[in-house]
Amino acid sequence: MIVGTFSPEIEIWNLDSENCEPVAVLGSAEDPKMKVKNFKKKKTLVANPEQTHTDAIMSLSLNPHQREYLLSGSADKTIRIWDLDELACKATYSNLHTDKVQAVRWNRVNEQLFVSGGYDGLLNI
Repeated sequence: MIVGTFSPEIEIWNLDSENCEPVAVLGSAEDPKMKVKNFKKKKTLVANPEQTHTDAIMSLSLNPHQREYLLSGSADKTIRIWDLDELACKATYSNLHTDKVQAVRWNRVNEQLFVSGGYDGLLNI
């Protein structure tokens, strides 16, 4: 299961495990040391403003053709493409919206296209 938070972090959980901790986290809280202390077994992507969201995660979408790619939309007005195998941000789109990105979704036919909608009233394809 993949969950976007207000922290802003993207938590990846293994629901087949009895362990009640995320197995990985994309992004980092303001104090990464505190988070590592609380979740001893998770992998955390180092907080870097160029590599993480800076506001709440509002929408997530897994690529239906390549499940290792995750699309995220945030209140920070950006859209990011994540590689779940490497736990790394591969692309950032910061000029598509002028307000919060409310929804993102991969195209079901073309694996390289996605659509996004935001509070600015724009729909981008």
